[in-house]
Amino acid sequence: MYIPARERRLLKLLLNEQDHLDVRELASSLDVSTRTIQRDLKGLGGVMSDYDLTLHKDVSNRYYIHGAQEHLTRLKVDLASLEPSEFTPEERQLLLLVALLEKQEPVKLFSLAEELNVTVATVSHDLTKVEEWLSSFHLTLIRRRGYGVEVAGSETNIRRSLSSLITENISEGKFYQSLGEDASADPNTESISERLLDIVDAKKIQRVQEAVENLRTHSNGQMADSSYIGLIVHLALAIERIQQGENVQMDEEQLRSLQQESVYELAKTLANSLESIFSIRIPEEEVGYIVMHLRGAKIQKETNLFTNETYTELSYFADRLIKQMEKQLDLVFDDDSLYPGLISHLEPAMYRMNHGMKIHNPLLARIKQNYASLYKKVKQVSEQVFESITVPEEEIGFLVMHFGSAIERQQQKNPLKAMVICSSGIGSSKLLASRLEKEFPEIEQIENVSLFDFNEREARFYDLIISTVPLTQSEQYFLVKPFLSKEETEQIRQHIKTLKKKRPIVSSVPQIKQSISVDHIPETFFEQLSILSHDIALVIDSFNLKKGKVMNESLAELCTNLEEGGALTDAVPVFEALLQRERLGGLGIPDTSLALFHTRTEEVLKPVFTMLELDVEESIASMGDKPVHVSRVILMLAPLQAHQSLLDLLSSLSVMLISSDEYTRIVETGTEAEIKKLISQHCFEYIQKLLLKGVH
Repeated sequence: MYIPARERRLLKLLLNEQDHLDVRELASSLDVSTRTIQRDLKGLGGVMSDYDLTLHKDVSNRYYIHGAQEHLTRLKVDLASLEPSEFTPEERQLLLLVALLEKQEPVKLFSLAEELNVTVATVSHDLTKVEEWLSSFHLTLIRRRGYGVEVAGSETNIRRSLSSLITENISEGKFYQSLGEDASADPNTESISERLLDIVDAKKIQRVQEAVENLRTHSNGQMADSSYIGLIVHLALAIERIQQGENVQMDEEQLRSLQQESVYELAKTLANSLESIFSIRIPEEEVGYIVMHLRGAKIQKETNLFTNETYTELSYFADRLIKQMEKQLDLVFDDDSLYPGLISHLEPAMYRMNHGMKIHNPLLARIKQNYASLYKKVKQVSEQVFESITVPEEEIGFLVMHFGSAIERQQQKNPLKAMVICSSGIGSSKLLASRLEKEFPEIEQIENVSLFDFNEREARFYDLIISTVPLTQSEQYFLVKPFLSKEETEQIRQHIKTLKKKRPIVSSVPQIKQSISVDHIPETFFEQLSILSHDIALVIDSFNLKKGKVMNESLAELCTNLEEGGALTDAVPVFEALLQRERLGGLGIPDTSLALFHTRTEEVLKPVFTMLELDVEESIASMGDKPVHVSRVILMLAPLQAHQSLLDLLSSLSVMLISSDEYTRIVETGTEAEIKKLISQHCFEYIQKLLLKGVH
C-alpha cells in the first residue's frame, strides 16, 4: 500500500512515543495544523486494517496504536523500509495534483516537498505545470506566501478533474485488477497507480462496480469498457465526496431537462441502490450527473430514425464528415460499416462535447504517432463540421479510428480487374496476362479479349485496360508490348496507386453476379423478403407532393387526409406527436430548404412517406446551429409495432435525402414524379444490398 510521507511520520510518532499524544501535540511535532492531523488520523484506517491494528483514543482524547506486539513490530520494520521513491517530473506532478485536489485546506510547500523528497524550488516549478492542467477544468491554483497552496473551483469541476486523473493514468487492466480481492502489485512500479486508486477506497469501488454491473444488460447495448470504468470512477468519487459533505450544484432548468431523458429512471434506480449500499442520501443533482454519464457513454447498439430522436441530426453530421474527408483524402467512401459506425459513435460523442464531458482515449498517443497525417486531416475536418463545438483531441482520436478502419477495408476488399486485349485474343495476350499477374498481385481478375470482341461499354466495368494494339474507340487504356518494359510497368504501377486512392471502398450498387448458397439462406428469408417488399410498395404508394399554406396548419390537414385514407386511426394524437418531436430538437435539415417531421405511434396503421410544398418559406430550428428557411416538408410515419426491416428502410430514406447534392436538389425542387422515381430507385438499391447479404 502507498503511504504518504506525512502519514508515515505520523505512524512513526505514534509507534515510538511511550506516552499517548493528543491532536495538538501531534500537530506541533509534525509542524502542521490540528485540522490536518485530524484528517490524517482518519486516513490511517486502511493501514491499521492491513496490519490487524487499531487506532485508539483514551479518556483524555490522546491517541495510541493498539495490537499484538508482532504486528506492531512488522509495521515498524515496513515503515523503515519505505524510503521515498525517485519520481519523474510527470509522476511528481500527478502526485501533487492528487494531494491538492484531496485537501480541503491550504497545503504548505515544504510539506509537499517533504512528501515527494524534493526541494521546495522543485515543487514550485512543478506547480506551474499543475496550474496549466487545472485550468483546463476551470480550476484555479491559489499560491500565497505564508498561506500555502490550494485549489479553488466548483465541486463539479474538482470531481471531473479527479475522475480524469484516474481514468487517464491507469490502464483498464490495472483498474480491473484493482477490483479483484487478490490484486497484487509490484512495489517498484505501481506506487503511482496505487496512489491514484487510493483516492477512493478499493472496497468502495468494488461495491459500486457490483451496483453498476447490471447496466450492461439494461442499457440496450454493450457499454464500452472506457465508459464503464468512467461511470464507476464517477460514482465512487461522488460517494466519497458526499460522505465528506461535498455536494454538486446544478441549474434547475438543466436538471428538469435531464429528468426528461430516457435513461433517467435507470439513473434513479442506480442512485437508490447506492443509497442503500452506503447508507447515504444522494441528492437529485447527483442523479442528474448520473444521467449525463449514461447519455455520454459509448454504448454499442442499433439505432434508427424512430428509436433515436437525434438520428437525422447525427446522419447530417456523419454525412458532412464523410464528404469532407473524401475531399481531404481524394477518395470515395461508400462503406457498409463507416456510416452506421459514425452515427453510433456521434450520439454519445456529441452529448459529451455539448456538455463539456471528457472521455479517456487510451490509444490517443499511438494514433497521433502512427496516423499523424490522418489525425491532422480529421482534426481539420472536425473543426469545420462542428464549427460551434470544441472537439477534444480524445474525440478526434476516435474519429481517426473509424476512418482509418474504412481505409484499411478499402485495401482488403477491392481487388482490381483488368482487361487484356490483342488482335486475336490468344498468344501475346496470354503472355501479357502472365506478366501482369507476376508484377501486380493486386490485380486478381484478368480477362483476355480479342480486338474484335472489345466493347467500350463493357470496358467501363474494368479498372485497367491494357492492349498490345491501338484502340481508336477508347481513350483510357495502356498501349504496351507483350513483354512489358520497365517504363510501361512503372506507368501502370503509378496508375494503380492513384486508382486505389480514388476507388470507392465498396461499390455503391453491388452487382449481383454470384448466387447465394442454399446452405446460407435463412429459413425466414422469403418470408422477410415478402414483408419488406410489401412495406416498400406501401411507402412508394403513400408518396405525393401536396400544396400547403402554413406549415403546422398544413401538417394537421395532411394528417386528417391520411386518417380519411385509412393510414391512421386518429389524426389528432399523430399531429400532437409530430409537434412534440419538433420541441425535442430542430427538424430543419441544414444547408437545405427541407424539414423532416417523423413519428411512430399506435395510431399509424401503415408506413407513410409524403411531402408538403409551402406557399411561403418558414424559418424553423435546424439540426445544426442556424435555423433554416423551409419550403418543403417531408412527413415520415411508422406504426408503433413496425418490423425492424421497415424502420431501417425508412431510416435509410431519411439519410438518402442528404446523401448527395443531386438527390437533395431533386427533393428540394423536383416534381412529384421525379421524387417518386428517386424513392423507387433507392428502394431498389436497398433491397439489392440486402439480397447480397441475405435478409436478416
